Amino acid sequence: MTDIHIVCEFSPLGMVIIYFRKEKLGMLISITKTGKYLSAALFMLIAFYGSLSHSIAQEANEEELRNEIFYTLELDYEMEEARHSSVVYSYSQAASASGNIAPQLSNGKVAPSTGDPSTSFYYSVDYSDSNNDSPATISVYIDDAPSSMTLNSGVASKGTYKSLAYSLDLGTHTYYFSATDGNGGSARLPSSGSTSGPEVTDGPALSGGKVDPASGTSSTKFYYEVIYDDPDGYVPSEIYVYVDGTSSYIILESGVAYEGTYKSVAHLLDSGDHNYYFTATNEQGKSARLPVSGTFSGPKVNNPPQLSEGNVSPASGKSSSNFYYYVNCYDEEGDSPVTASVYIDSVAYNMTLLNGENDNGTYQYGPQTLEEGSHEYYFYFTDEQSNQSRLPVSGSFTGPVINDPPQLSGGKVDPDSGDGATNFYYYVEYYDKEKDVPKTAYVYIDDVAYVMDSYSGETYNGTYRYGPKMLKAGNHEYYFSFADSYNDTAQLPEEGSYSGPDIVSGSLYVYDNVGGADIILADSSSGYTTPALLSPVSAGIHKVELSKDEYVSFPSYAVVEVIQDQTTEIPFILLPCPAVIALKGESEQLNLLRYFRDNRLYQTEGGREYINLYYLCAAEISLLIMNDPEVNAKLGDILQQLIPPLTFLMQEEKVALPSGMQEELQLLLDVLEEKGSPFLKAALKKVRKDLREGAIIKKLGFEIDGGSMQLD
Repeated sequence: MTDIHIVCEFSPLGMVIIYFRKEKLGMLISITKTGKYLSAALFMLIAFYGSLSHSIAQEANEEELRNEIFYTLELDYEMEEARHSSVVYSYSQAASASGNIAPQLSNGKVAPSTGDPSTSFYYSVDYSDSNNDSPATISVYIDDAPSSMTLNSGVASKGTYKSLAYSLDLGTHTYYFSATDGNGGSARLPSSGSTSGPEVTDGPALSGGKVDPASGTSSTKFYYEVIYDDPDGYVPSEIYVYVDGTSSYIILESGVAYEGTYKSVAHLLDSGDHNYYFTATNEQGKSARLPVSGTFSGPKVNNPPQLSEGNVSPASGKSSSNFYYYVNCYDEEGDSPVTASVYIDSVAYNMTLLNGENDNGTYQYGPQTLEEGSHEYYFYFTDEQSNQSRLPVSGSFTGPVINDPPQLSGGKVDPDSGDGATNFYYYVEYYDKEKDVPKTAYVYIDDVAYVMDSYSGETYNGTYRYGPKMLKAGNHEYYFSFADSYNDTAQLPEEGSYSGPDIVSGSLYVYDNVGGADIILADSSSGYTTPALLSPVSAGIHKVELSKDEYVSFPSYAVVEVIQDQTTEIPFILLPCPAVIALKGESEQLNLLRYFRDNRLYQTEGGREYINLYYLCAAEISLLIMNDPEVNAKLGDILQQLIPPLTFLMQEEKVALPSGMQEELQLLLDVLEEKGSPFLKAALKKVRKDLREGAIIKKLGFEIDGGSMQLD
């Protein structure tokens, strides 16, 4: 195999004469070696179509092959119109041992591409031969019928060949080209089959029909376009695309109306395979269809899989917990997922079908353990058509939260026993691996929650304490319950409660002369009424009071010591309230005084002070007025005089005090103070002083202005 190069020089006039007239070129004058070039095993100049009267053949020797000799050929030839003195050839081609290489055909086409039966169609193809061989035969096969072609431009061995003009019947035609070089070489274009064209119609012609894009989803916008060409210049009166048999008008997109591209509006299509074709009718009523029969296929519409109900279970857990990820996948075209992944913290994991069908089922990934902290995830699927689906569409789901719950230890109560006056303290050790401070920290004592505070160490790793706490006699129990910032909880003990502390106890027996009074123990109702045995009661000092409507107790309260395993008796005397005695039980007047006490006096600090002082002294006053009718009558008279002013005061109106009332109050205080106990004397002196200075009126929420009294 060798490389040979040929360069040809002809005057333009000489080339035309050679091509068309095939004149005799004359004779070879000389051949000279003019320099180095690519070597040749065989150099041969052969006349184009026999137009050279002489041909030469010269073989290169070994030395010339080594030295890469370049040959120049000088010819002298005569033509009718011109004379040319020199032709230089340089040749390059892969050659066989005989030096012959098959010719090549390229750029085959028909013009125009569309027309009607009166249109002249021309076929052309480029021919080239490396051996400078002219074609022995060169033809175009139109609908498989051969037709000779002649040189149109260039030289015989390298030029463009063209057919005669042809008129064709209606319809779509086919063509291909074939050539031989006379030395066993041949060429065909295309190498197999045929090229479609031209489209011959009686009137307008349609070509270039297509849909864009060729595939998509049910949300894709598809556009159809076609080229309209009317050789007679008639514009279309109507032009349609039929999509799955349904027509849609298309409009001019570019060009001019009789020769331009027409395009449809956007089409949204259901999933599946679709087809389409175009029709057009011009102003003369002549029509065209593309394709002439049948339809074009496309587009293919395939929707991505639908993902729903993505979740992770459990939603939170420990670093040792197993987590599972789930998502439902549905594909309306029945495609199985090609990719089924869950991305956990941006790392992809393959999911597998848990239940259902490939195209309509639940996919799962797991078990998976995770590090402590917050995590995120999303799902990504693709189907057989490479459609993608993501859940959520953007971003990620948050979760799970990995957190080890806090740990509790060393729970206790100190001391572990005592009496009703003992201060008890509750302790527990708290530790959280993630250094979470407790969100809640409780000790439950007899099922009542009490907040614990950090006592020592770090808030995430230290001792918590509650106290002091005094307890009543009886059996007690407690447990601890903490929660961290992730609401993970710890309880100590994990089940049940601790018992304790032990409260040393005895008993109380409370009775009075009336019975049915509420027993107040440790500033709260004991739940018992007199007479009653209260047991157990924690050993120690207790304050005991009695409460009964319209009665006061004597003493007003008792402070007693309860001794372990012993019963302490407390006697009380219940007496009617002084106002009840003085007003002789008049319920309407008594109710007004009670209302005034509760809704006026009790609302001021001074009023509450006098209410308390009254009940501390009430029992003794009751004894005094019960034994002294004159004092009783005086108190009753004063209360009777106060009823009208108090009624007006309740209505927030100014009232005048009865004439001489303050003097009468002073006389009453004198009598009570004279007969009272030291405690009563001290209390009455305070009242007398406040009355004299006017402070009592202010403390009770009144004003005295010019002999009138009003609420402050």
